[in-house]
Amino acid sequence: MATGIVVRTLAPLLQDKRLDPAVVVCDEKGRFAVSLLSGHLGGGNALARQVAAILGGQAVITTASDVLGRTALDLWAHALDLQVADKRALTRIMGKLVNHGSVTLHSDYPLPELPDDITMQDDPEK
Repeated sequence: MATGIVVRTLAPLLQDKRLDPAVVVCDEKGRFAVSLLSGHLGGGNALARQVAAILGGQAVITTASDVLGRTALDLWAHALDLQVADKRALTRIMGKLVNHGSVTLHSDYPLPELPDDITMQDDPEK
């Protein structure tokens, strides 16, 4: 189905990236499975990969962290069962990670081994 048709159909129903469902759009020949909405926490990227594998096509993932090989902080936090208090701050930090290749974070709680693009800072004020 054409992406434009899907976008126009869903547009009035969309609310927030944290609430919207995963949407994957495939071309008529099944060559491409495009993760259109909710790529990370909604599971759109994973769904696109699954659909592409079933159809023998290719997943099209456009989220910057995936394209650039950076850690998706929202998925990382979710995998560790962490709660993100300030979603807007997470978006800003993710932007820094994508644009600069790494970020430094502070946590009052011990964390397991960190991904290569995340370092920890002892002083929360820095």
